[in-house]
Amino acid sequence: MYAPTERSGGWYGLSACDDTEGLMKEINARLADLGDAIRESAHRDIYVADTGRVISTVDLGGKREAIDLGHTGHESNAKQPTAFAIDPPGIAQGLQDYPEMLRKELGRGSFIPEVAEGAQEGSQRSALSMQFRMHPLATKARAMRTHFGDALVRVNRMIAKMAIVHNLGGITKEHSKGVKHSINWSPMLPRDEELTTNKINLAVSGHYLSPQTAMESNLKDIVNDPADEMIKVRESLEFEASLQMKVDAAKMKTDIATPAASTGAKEA
Repeated sequence: MYAPTERSGGWYGLSACDDTEGLMKEINARLADLGDAIRESAHRDIYVADTGRVISTVDLGGKREAIDLGHTGHESNAKQPTAFAIDPPGIAQGLQDYPEMLRKELGRGSFIPEVAEGAQEGSQRSALSMQFRMHPLATKARAMRTHFGDALVRVNRMIAKMAIVHNLGGITKEHSKGVKHSINWSPMLPRDEELTTNKINLAVSGHYLSPQTAMESNLKDIVNDPADEMIKVRESLEFEASLQMKVDAAKMKTDIATPAASTGAKEA
């Protein structure tokens, strides 16, 4: 069975991660830098001075040792011991937004639009507008489903052949004749059902799409067996036609039995 993500670049196809590996590493590194900056801001170094000691560290009973700076002036001009912390440099807003910019670029490189993550892009929420916004991801998913679908159909045929060879489930060669294997994928996006229905009705009524093809391509969630459903449709049409013929015949008898209006002229 051969089921690559994309049939290009080699036997295994193109990886979905190769184009985003550099961006992912950059995001991890910059988020680590941002985390370091937050940690340094929340847990600042404590400095003490004028304690009569040389430069060293001193335990003040906290989570971090303080740095003793020794004397800050001449020993003859001794000062009172002090303790203080130095505020870290502030992070510019542009630097704070950089990881988010990288994340958005990662989404573009992996065909994931912002609306897929819940971003509010405008106020309109119709099925058609959602399809346009999700077009990059939907296109990528359809291509992958095509390749995986071919492989899964192949697996289905292999399973059916093994069942025939080993006489499992009462399946015979006659069952495999005329059988069309297909994969019933879950829907990706909400569809505009009214638009789809009108399009199918126009195609069927215009005689450039058969009812069975319409069932197979658009009614998979309702019709399990299009061929069997077509038999039921024909029976329903024949029943409706027979009823109409009976109504027309009864109407014709009524018209014949009803006398015509008199003209007042005497018959010869």
